Amino acid sequence: MQNDAASDVVLKVNEHWDEAFLARMGQFAEEIRSRYRPEQLQRLEAYMFSLLSKSFVPAHPDQHPSMGLFPELRARPWWEADESDVTSDVARALKASFPALQAELLANIAAHRAPFENYKASVRYDGLQVGSWQGHQLFSRQSLNPGVEASFPVAAKVIKELERHILGEVVYLVLQPGATIPTHSDFTNAQLTCHLGMIVPEGCTLTVARETRPWREGVPLFFDHSFGHSARNPSTQVRVILLLDIAHPDLTPAELEILALARVQLQLET
Repeated sequence: MQNDAASDVVLKVNEHWDEAFLARMGQFAEEIRSRYRPEQLQRLEAYMFSLLSKSFVPAHPDQHPSMGLFPELRARPWWEADESDVTSDVARALKASFPALQAELLANIAAHRAPFENYKASVRYDGLQVGSWQGHQLFSRQSLNPGVEASFPVAAKVIKELERHILGEVVYLVLQPGATIPTHSDFTNAQLTCHLGMIVPEGCTLTVARETRPWREGVPLFFDHSFGHSARNPSTQVRVILLLDIAHPDLTPAELEILALARVQLQLET
């Protein structure tokens, strides 16, 4: 979405994207140009260019998004709940709903209605034993997954309440006893990650940019997943969290709307 010459160079040197994706990207670019004003698209154009070219310079030395950098967003590893309207809204809703969310999760686990499968991201990391990091996804591509409203009505209600802030997936994640997820960074800085502790044995911790914090049941943690982060369960019991990908608080309403639309039209999974 830069000038034609630059775009030609990017498409020639970039080997990450297949032709079908690049065709969808081109169609999507034309659609949003027709629907939004140029000033609304300035930062998005730079972001899309970084996705295609893999050429960007993070604002923070510990920030390493693996796919692209959205410009001019505050870069900090950890976010407190009261630092933005987005994190405040999410924290309020999750805390208020936690007792019902936890009861629903435990009932589904006891009745074997919450099948946990090997989490898709786990295959990226050497040394992480198959089955040690599992997930049960509730929301993806900006909509509830089939069957969620029937099996997880409380969670579905909370997700609908927070849908205006969600940008990505919502998933229950299990970390098995003794497992450690090695340090990694995720795709983009346009999202923050929220973890809500659901079942948290003593000693389970999350480290982001070398600062370690414990999960606590019913307490949301917010962090920028474009920073290196790792997770550890040294206990003899499973650790379960609810993960929500949410929009970075510095995105404009138009930018958030376009990024959400991109997840659907470009068939992005995360």
